[in-house]
Amino acid sequence: MSGSAYAQTTTANPDSAPASSQGAPAAGSADGATPQESASSTQGASVAPEGGDIIVTANRREESLSRVGIPVAVVTSQQLQLQEVRQPLDLARVVPGFQAASAGLTGSPVYILRGVGFDTPNATSTAPVGTYVDEVAYAYPYMSLGANFDLERVEVLKGPQGTLYGRNATGGLIDFITAKPTDTPQGALTLGYGNYDSFLVEGFVSGPLSKTLKARVAFQSDNRATGWQYSVSRPDERLGTRYRQSVRGTLAWDPSDRLSVVGSVTYWELRGEPQAPQAIAYVGNAALRNPAINASIIANPTDNRAADWTPIGRQPRSNITGILRPFYDLNSKFVAGSLKATLNLSDSISLASLTGYNKLNFKSVAETNGVQTESQTAVSTGRIESFSQELRLLGDMGALNWSIGGYYAKDNTYEFNYGYVDELSTIVGLRAAAAGINAARGTPINPTALSTSFRNYSGVGNYDNRVLAGFANVDYKFGDLFKLSLGGRYTQDKLEGSGCGRDFNGNNVTLVNFLYPVLTRNPALQGIQPGGCYTLTQDNSRFALAQQGQTQENFSWRVRGDVTPSETVLFYGSVSRGYKAGVFPILAASNASQLQPVTQEQLTAYEVGAKFNLLDRRWQLNVAGYYYDYVNRQIFGRIPDLIFGTLQRIVNIPKSEVYGAEVDTTFRLTGTLRIQAAGSYLHTEVKQYTGYNNAATASLVNYRGATLPYSPRWQFNGSIINDQPLSDTISLFTSVFGSYQSRSSSVLGDEAGFGIKAYGLLGAKVGIHAPDNRWGLEAYVSNLTNTYYWTSAQRQSETLVRYAGMPRMYGARATFRF
Repeated sequence: MSGSAYAQTTTANPDSAPASSQGAPAAGSADGATPQESASSTQGASVAPEGGDIIVTANRREESLSRVGIPVAVVTSQQLQLQEVRQPLDLARVVPGFQAASAGLTGSPVYILRGVGFDTPNATSTAPVGTYVDEVAYAYPYMSLGANFDLERVEVLKGPQGTLYGRNATGGLIDFITAKPTDTPQGALTLGYGNYDSFLVEGFVSGPLSKTLKARVAFQSDNRATGWQYSVSRPDERLGTRYRQSVRGTLAWDPSDRLSVVGSVTYWELRGEPQAPQAIAYVGNAALRNPAINASIIANPTDNRAADWTPIGRQPRSNITGILRPFYDLNSKFVAGSLKATLNLSDSISLASLTGYNKLNFKSVAETNGVQTESQTAVSTGRIESFSQELRLLGDMGALNWSIGGYYAKDNTYEFNYGYVDELSTIVGLRAAAAGINAARGTPINPTALSTSFRNYSGVGNYDNRVLAGFANVDYKFGDLFKLSLGGRYTQDKLEGSGCGRDFNGNNVTLVNFLYPVLTRNPALQGIQPGGCYTLTQDNSRFALAQQGQTQENFSWRVRGDVTPSETVLFYGSVSRGYKAGVFPILAASNASQLQPVTQEQLTAYEVGAKFNLLDRRWQLNVAGYYYDYVNRQIFGRIPDLIFGTLQRIVNIPKSEVYGAEVDTTFRLTGTLRIQAAGSYLHTEVKQYTGYNNAATASLVNYRGATLPYSPRWQFNGSIINDQPLSDTISLFTSVFGSYQSRSSSVLGDEAGFGIKAYGLLGAKVGIHAPDNRWGLEAYVSNLTNTYYWTSAQRQSETLVRYAGMPRMYGARATFRF
């Protein structure tokens, strides 16, 4: 089903294909182009000339959305534009059952579908909700941060995936479908300016180079020159600049009617300053609390912009250590290439090859505790290199459609996380303990060396991941009434590498070598050298690099039946099973037990749904209900530790369940007015799991009956869009859109301090444009009421923090097409 099933932006001619650049208002088809040509050339969806249906590729073939018996939400380029969806995280406002948050350490996005997700701080971890661009897996969610430009549509598939798409996924997938080269020369340019000195330049040029070769080049420069956050302890200071540059080139070659080749290269870079959290409570050692923290605590925040961070001038004991903490910075670069070739071996059989290559380099210097002291400034750097190859043989034999193929992927990931924690209460306490022991022993260690040791920490991990898979799928129509679909996939996932907490530039050696033998009661514990690992083995007998590896195998499958009693009604039901491979965390681990892998998770889904096209296709209604049997869900939990009490570690929840229902409807009231609404109900429940909570003094809790993280019971979204001709030369369009979600939590259950309150958001657009879309002007506002809300609540090293949503954002754009 879809939270936006009818993708066409309504115009004076509702059955014409929409045409817009990313910032342009939508209108009727220009220049007499076919609906399909006009749509792709202007980043719209393919819209049939009768009824405004959408063509999707959710089943790896072009099909009408209303005839696809799977739960899929489709958001076209026009809806992305008209509802101000400017980044992947904004999809939470338009897709029911979808949630998005940002990992505090790296800023990597966390996607959750119907309560299924993985809130990890590591950019090098795969996720249960897969991300794709043109069917090529972007296996690491960070890679998707620059995907949201020059799009034709976004398809969000819900439930287990793997029998048709490249990698296994338990929760679903997001496929960003880019706009393709066009048969006629076309182009567009959009210029925009908004508050916080935001400025936008984007556009594309597209057309034929020869009779068999077409090309498209698209670009986007999306920037914010003034920080949107202010410091509560230093109100004149700002944080939150952003500079994102993206470019994509695509070639489409059709040398004959049997062979087609599409290749693309994408590059984006992201610069700026990561968001600082709001510290709402202190949870460190009260006796060691730094008084300067008091000015940073916002016990009851009401302003999205309020936060705090460590000023660059605060460099504790740098005159002794020579260590200078850098200012907050974001510097990530990504390049991707894909090549898709389809050869028609006969009228009914074709061979398809899909090759993908992705490379990401990332760096983030971020505030994590939300205070002005050097409690924790976290630096995350790394690289991810991924290659994939898929081959599929497809048959289209009337009532029988089938596919069989293989998939190979090879990833290399490296992540190095370090930080600055000179004034963190835990470190202050360890230094004080060491000083007391040192004095009692007659001061064998230089007191200054002990008092300045461990300003830094670091953790490193380097892993190789290989995926091998074979899959097959068959669809058979038993007349016009019933279709049966069967699919299966065998996967082998092999992950191996090493990781540890590691000395940073010699700064950890003194305190580790002096204090750890005492804390472990192991006087024979051999110390570390500069650059060595300070992660203890599980029995605390020695420091060591954790060498790790695991191979996991599974068989995922799907059975689906579609019943089509008429051309305007579809009923479907399915049972499917999917898996997500276990992963290794990257942590500055005190003990090797933190770095142990978890087993693969398994989700079995039962789903029924219906799609209706009523009132001569002017009213579309989709409903779905589902039940998930969830085994070994992966989650960041806590484990006991001899030195620090409890420490983070990925754990499995042996048994949980998810069930819910979704509905969406779209109604074209007139030839110019369209109303869309969607809603979802979600119930998540842990059936079996005992683990430590997130309190400062952690205790063991039986979580039976607890809800899963990021699982609001209710979600709603809607929009009202009107495109009204004022004369033969000008049209007026208006768009009002909103969303609501009920209360949820960032952690299991309902722990105090981790809740996410219910909130609703409103936005609007108004503009004018030429009937043929040669030009357009618009004004926009998101979070119209400047509602205070937050998307995540976390426990950091000594504070409870919230990551607030964006405040009111507004501006204007102008678009010119040629």
